[in-house]
Amino acid sequence: MNSINRIPPTIALHQQRLAGETCLELIKFINNLEHSCLEKTILPPPLTSQLRKLSGILEEIGFRKFPKDVSFITEPAKNYGHLNSTPTEGTLITVSRNGTLDVAGWASLPDSQEIPNIVLFSYGDRKSFFADALVNPNSPIVDTTPNSIQFNKVEWSANISFESLPPGETVIQAWVYEPVGKQFIKLDGEIKVNVVE
Repeated sequence: MNSINRIPPTIALHQQRLAGETCLELIKFINNLEHSCLEKTILPPPLTSQLRKLSGILEEIGFRKFPKDVSFITEPAKNYGHLNSTPTEGTLITVSRNGTLDVAGWASLPDSQEIPNIVLFSYGDRKSFFADALVNPNSPIVDTTPNSIQFNKVEWSANISFESLPPGETVIQAWVYEPVGKQFIKLDGEIKVNVVE
């Protein structure tokens, strides 16, 4: 019974490590090293703060390659997921820089049996990310549209902080990383926020 009881925590830990691996791979696009996915790596917290420097050393000695020229696809041909907006989409939400906001949605990698490990958040027209959400592989969404039965759509949710955002109005967007084509793909939906001190 103890072995059976350890299966769910082990699966969750495996998913966290996969998220940490993806986050480490994308370290050049992470502008805040306090990302929750970086905390899921196997490195102890003191080393997490040095990940950018350590990743450079790993690349220099040829131990690992980190993608640099990654495309940002803002209008994908297929739907890769959705960022749910509450209240109604298009409404400007006023948030404090020391506040947080609950966000949720779903994500997928069309034409692949894989699921994304994380969802990344950008603001404005920046080509970098200030927050992330781990997907929940235990919450598959079945697509039953005609001629399509897909099980690689998964839900995600996060509580994102605006501490690293500048004051003023901006737009929050959600992205998934598609590793085969080495591209970030925008999810449908966005959240308009006004960050105040």
